[in-house]
Amino acid sequence: MCEGIGPVPHRKYHVRVENGLKGRPLYAHCKSREDDLGEHKLQPGEQFSWGFYINMFGTTLFFCRMWYDLGHKSFEVFNCLQDEFIYQFCGYNTCHWKPMDDGIYVFHAQTGGWDLKYKWDK
Repeated sequence: MCEGIGPVPHRKYHVRVENGLKGRPLYAHCKSREDDLGEHKLQPGEQFSWGFYINMFGTTLFFCRMWYDLGHKSFEVFNCLQDEFIYQFCGYNTCHWKPMDDGIYVFHAQTGGWDLKYKWDK
């Protein structure tokens, strides 16, 4: 459950996905157990985002499958059970993901920079 330094149940959280690929569209399909956000096609520089509250069980989890013509990756974009990640990277507010040519980056709220989190599967 979201406890300790973890997410606050009545605070609204956000996830943002921004296409950082050079000259290529990004496809993303994101969902949780309760919500399917559908498939999105993002041109370079475009983004989509959504907001949500922690569920009453403290187990909120969103994951995405992202792909483009040279690679794909499925991963968690928000997991209520990862308190430290939510604090360091999301700043208890917004988890900002940016797929780029060499992999998928996440904004580090503590340092103000981008960290490579995942390499593309080929």
